[in-house]
Amino acid sequence: MTSINDEQPTSDHGFRKRNSISWHQSVCTVCGDRADSKHYGAYACNGCKGFFRRTIWNCRKYFCKHNGQCVITKEIRIACKACRFTKCIKVGMNPKELHSSRKTGSRKGAIWPTEHDSQQVIELTALDPHATALLPNPHFDRSQVDALLMLDRYIYRRVDPLTTAASSSAMSNLTVEIPFLTAFRQPSLVSLRTEILSSSHRVATVSDVIGDFQRKFVLFADWLKEFHDFRMLPDYVQLVLAKSYCPTYCWALCAWRTFCTDCPGLSYVNGSFYPLKPSLRCLPDSRGVITLFMRTVIGAMKSLKIDEIEYNLLKIISLFNGDSLDLNESEKELIREKRDKYVDILTSYVMSTYSSNSEQDAASRVGGLMLLLASLSAVLLSFLEFLTVNATVGQTEDNFLSVEMG
Repeated sequence: MTSINDEQPTSDHGFRKRNSISWHQSVCTVCGDRADSKHYGAYACNGCKGFFRRTIWNCRKYFCKHNGQCVITKEIRIACKACRFTKCIKVGMNPKELHSSRKTGSRKGAIWPTEHDSQQVIELTALDPHATALLPNPHFDRSQVDALLMLDRYIYRRVDPLTTAASSSAMSNLTVEIPFLTAFRQPSLVSLRTEILSSSHRVATVSDVIGDFQRKFVLFADWLKEFHDFRMLPDYVQLVLAKSYCPTYCWALCAWRTFCTDCPGLSYVNGSFYPLKPSLRCLPDSRGVITLFMRTVIGAMKSLKIDEIEYNLLKIISLFNGDSLDLNESEKELIREKRDKYVDILTSYVMSTYSSNSEQDAASRVGGLMLLLASLSAVLLSFLEFLTVNATVGQTEDNFLSVEMG
């Protein structure tokens, strides 16, 4: 049975610093996340440090339609960039300290904004209560999200030839363990690319539950290997990010299918479903995770009436979440930049699609979508000890159950 790898990072990552400072100093004064040290004059997490730096470097200007009243927390800190930047300034983060880093030789080749440019950013965001939500892009480029949909649909349609299926029909009965790297590079070792069924019409057996996870793993690996922004990351970063993201992908796909099919339970890709009625379940839900999942995640999706584009963008935003991973700061910054890119795309899409109601409604929708990601994360955390796709992807029932169902 697989287990979570609890090895500590080989680098310090500020652990010794945290032991020597008080509790309130070890918390990000912007969002409340963990902060290892001071950045630009205030205790801030790596995420808020990078956000502040990019805002100043690129002279970004943000706007808020909630009169600058958005609450900034770890879970929803990227929902309103204007209020987040306002909070950065209020807690003491100083653009002048950022300018002084030019002397260190960092960010070589960059075009640095002047201090006048930085002051304009502050004036337009942090000091004007009406210049604080999400600014819609009237020229939103629909092609960038259409390409994401085409990729998703291409991956779903991939099916192995019948000859391959016939020659490998006994594979699912084998008891083997496959290292994650091997499985990720050769996902057909985990499962064949069988047809993805559009509806869930029968109660799942244990075999169905196992088969669903294995087929999702293949979808997951196929998608990442075709996703350009992921492939542009260094190989080691790709592997670390993939191992961390696999459970999230599987649950996100389950959520989307369950929302779309509206079946009486969790919808699986093989045409079965894990029922809400306990007496029909092939496996118990002793921890109440399924109840939590249906109430907080599926309930929110139904309330928002989330569309396919929003689902795909949220899926990508949750992929590019590397702050807690064993990566160096430059690697984490690469991931943050990609995450910010897709948050911007989501914001532009929502503002261009829903602003006909009111800009405030559209801004609220973006916040609701980001809260949906927080709800999914809460479900995953409650199930973490069972989602052990850290070291291997196993073929045995026991090994699978430690990964997927518990």
